[in-house]
Amino acid sequence: MILIWIGLAAALIYGLKNTVYGRSLYALGGNRLSASRLMISERRYWVGSYMVSGAVSALTGALLLGWSGGGFIGVGNPYLFMTLAAVVMGGTSLLGGYGGYGFTVIGVLVLQVLTSFLVGIGLKFEWQQFVFGLLILPMVALYARSPHIRTQI
Repeated sequence: MILIWIGLAAALIYGLKNTVYGRSLYALGGNRLSASRLMISERRYWVGSYMVSGAVSALTGALLLGWSGGGFIGVGNPYLFMTLAAVVMGGTSLLGGYGGYGFTVIGVLVLQVLTSFLVGIGLKFEWQQFVFGLLILPMVALYARSPHIRTQI
């Protein structure tokens, strides 16, 4: 399973960096005005991104349903905060303009090692979430202090 994920991650990183669709998507995320001046169709790329996101979310929900053995309303709740933590720890700014899937993969790996360590020392789930929150706060504060993408272009 890990080898499949590594292959998909490498293909996605390559696709986002080296294809017209990926570069246009990064351009839209960085500065919408500049992207529109480059004749990038904002609606087309946003609709496409939401379609891919919805399809991947549906597949993830189906896989989670099969793994958990039954569906209930809060089956995905433990994963919400971990997802945000992985994105922030990977260096993606929540304010927009900087980041990428490769950095998020690094954030996932760092959080997996940290989770293994916290479980190994016997910390409860709630305290693990507290530690992740303590890690996210300084990262968000650092991103807020960095110059915004609009001032760099």
